[in-house]
Amino acid sequence: MNTITLTAVVVSPGELKEISTDSKVRTIRLAHSLGKDKDSLFVDVEVFGGWAENFRGTKGDLVVIQGELRQSHYKTMDGEKRSRMYLRGKEIRLLEKRKDSQEESPSEEFNQAVS
Repeated sequence: MNTITLTAVVVSPGELKEISTDSKVRTIRLAHSLGKDKDSLFVDVEVFGGWAENFRGTKGDLVVIQGELRQSHYKTMDGEKRSRMYLRGKEIRLLEKRKDSQEESPSEEFNQAVS
């Protein structure tokens, strides 16, 4: 199994989407710093079920996520074959709200809601 653990900042918390009557998904975009004077690594993460429904992260929040690296294949409208890599999240935890957030840190409440 290819398990990855990543600490990153939320770039986009995504939207909760219903994919069937009893299943929901959220695609979250994260940025992981590769170090001073280096570009960041941007990662799309798909989370399902309670993790998707109860995620309360907002742009700038620090999270840790554990999951599996996946690849999907598709064709463009021009017929070109493409692929994308993403992380299928098994667990996500809010570590810290961004400094200018007016909300109290929901990390404990969120972490208990989905555990």
